[in-house]
Amino acid sequence: MFARLAGPAFLWLVASNVASGEELADKKETFGGVVAPAALPSGSTAVYGYVGAPEIGAGFRQGIESLELEARVSVDYLELALAGEVMARLPLGKMGAFELSPTLGVGFVLDSGVRYYDAHNFQHLGVRPRVGFLASLRLADTVRGLLAFDLPWTFSLSPSGGMRAVPLVGGGAELYLSEDLSALVLGQVGLDALQEPLGVTQLRPGFKIQL
Repeated sequence: MFARLAGPAFLWLVASNVASGEELADKKETFGGVVAPAALPSGSTAVYGYVGAPEIGAGFRQGIESLELEARVSVDYLELALAGEVMARLPLGKMGAFELSPTLGVGFVLDSGVRYYDAHNFQHLGVRPRVGFLASLRLADTVRGLLAFDLPWTFSLSPSGGMRAVPLVGGGAELYLSEDLSALVLGQVGLDALQEPLGVTQLRPGFKIQL
């Protein structure tokens, strides 16, 4: 059985909050940008870039009146796969320092099929629906605790089929560093289920760390 293990990741964020219509709350009340807050307040914008394992990428988040929209481009350099996705977060409400938002998204994946890292990887163009949720708890003025569940499910568009699902759950924190800078620590564990075209499903442990 092949175990897919993602190593340490290193993330940097440049995020700016901009007022639209009404003056936004103090930035220390709404800080974040990589993952936190659970959904950006209306009128807030975050632009981020990150490097890590198994991927590097960049994204854009925009808070609007009733939800948050996010666009992300990433490259899995272990499997030479390029992905582009759009996602939406719908805030379910705020109870004091606690926030909860489900995530829905869709994107496309172009995988080269190289197998130096994963012996079961296969070449394909696929569509990737994504579901999940993010819970955020303000632990201090400069710390947000995070609980995240994420399920990207890629379906090959080839007539011979093939799919990959990687459900991961974990926790971490996002730290306020300055008005426009935050740092993320997040660890997740779960499964990596992969089915090659005309093959059987392989179940392996999944593991991801982002710093």
